[in-house]
Amino acid sequence: MAYTNNPKPGSAACRDYFAGLETTFGEKKHCAADLKVRNPSAVEVRNGLGNYEVMRGAGELVDPDAGEYCYLQATADGRPDDMYLWSIPAGIS
Repeated sequence: MAYTNNPKPGSAACRDYFAGLETTFGEKKHCAADLKVRNPSAVEVRNGLGNYEVMRGAGELVDPDAGEYCYLQATADGRPDDMYLWSIPAGIS
């Protein structure tokens, strides 16, 4: 999880990379037809690519009382409602 705060090559480069992937993914020669008919898998992938910055920011959140990453707390808790909030930006329901 600590890598989300200090990735190399850096957040701007990663943001641009994922934005490029999202654009390419939606092109006619790739998955445009699947996106047009709202294929759930294609939509989920596109949403995940488009939400890089949201997920990166969320991944950096630390519970100040426990000193732990919030995502890891939600994962370890094992309650489906805790993990549901983390899946919303990716369009997973």
